[in-house]
Amino acid sequence: MKKNILVIFGGKSCEHDISVITALQALKNADREKYDIFPLYIKDGMYTGKALEDLKTYADFDGAKKALKKAEFVNGGIRFFKCPSFKKYVKADCALICCHGGVGENGQLQGLLEFYGIPYTSAGTAAAAVFMDKTLTKEFAYANKLPILPYYVIKDGKAEMPNDLEYPLIVKPASLGSSIGISVAHNADELKSACDIAAQFDSKIIVEKALSDFTEINCAAVRDGGDIIVSECERPVSWKEFLSFDEKYGGGGDGMKGQRREYPAKIPNNIKKAVQNFTRAVYSHMDMKGSVRIDFLIDKTDGFVYLNEINTVPGSLAYYLFTENGITFKKLIGIMIETGISESKKDSEKSFEYKSRVLNTPCSGVKK
Repeated sequence: MKKNILVIFGGKSCEHDISVITALQALKNADREKYDIFPLYIKDGMYTGKALEDLKTYADFDGAKKALKKAEFVNGGIRFFKCPSFKKYVKADCALICCHGGVGENGQLQGLLEFYGIPYTSAGTAAAAVFMDKTLTKEFAYANKLPILPYYVIKDGKAEMPNDLEYPLIVKPASLGSSIGISVAHNADELKSACDIAAQFDSKIIVEKALSDFTEINCAAVRDGGDIIVSECERPVSWKEFLSFDEKYGGGGDGMKGQRREYPAKIPNNIKKAVQNFTRAVYSHMDMKGSVRIDFLIDKTDGFVYLNEINTVPGSLAYYLFTENGITFKKLIGIMIETGISESKKDSEKSFEYKSRVLNTPCSGVKK
């Protein structure tokens, strides 16, 4: 019997459009012989329907949504309807999360799915919330003795930054991905301008030392049952001081795979092993599931490895990083779904009841 899989994407996020591309890739590669797929698009509500598998639908969504069904979460699944008199319930065996940024990646959607008893594929609520916020990611890294670059935090325009700042500095919105709102500052005027840009996207901004001569290296991990599979490393190629949004996603309909990249990355074996070990350690420590991509910076002057960012729902689900492991996109989706189901089953076996006499005991201030 086929399992019912929800593919959830869209949502209130600056990375909304990239989420659509990731979802369309996942819808194309999901194993239809094993799974019945229900795309769930979050826009001004939640919608489902076959038309969501066509990119043209999103060019004029207001017109296209007339052919779609509205959907809502209910206990253990979804209910969708064309009109109030027609409603159909579908039990959900698992939700494949393809949201980037916003409530889809910051733990809120994960918490909602847990509330409704729907298994899902991405990192848990706590990990999603921590790693969506770059300042909390830095604090996590510091607490676990993972190497990070010096940084400062600006909240609501207030910052405690030393007067002897060493430029260049890189300025980022704390809770955004895809290089949106990021700038490099080489002096005080550029720093002010960079902070103004970042403040358009977030009330919390992170300012950190920018390496002048570095290599960016990405690595991913996915849980397959009880095993953690760590991918080969890749080196994104950029001529700028950081990898821009257009360079990440300007390669056509291939999502993150379309960017210029070197895979496997031509780096010394000791650096490769350090990156893979860090990736495994972070993934394991936070007891994550799903495909998670971790980005590192390598200082070319001394070969030192720095943790940069952690993406709990990476673009294209980072499937392209697992090809050297013999894992296709189709297989990766299957691994994520089956692990999501098995992990949820473990949670359901916990006891959520404790028999007490509290409600049978007279309590001061409570009328009988």
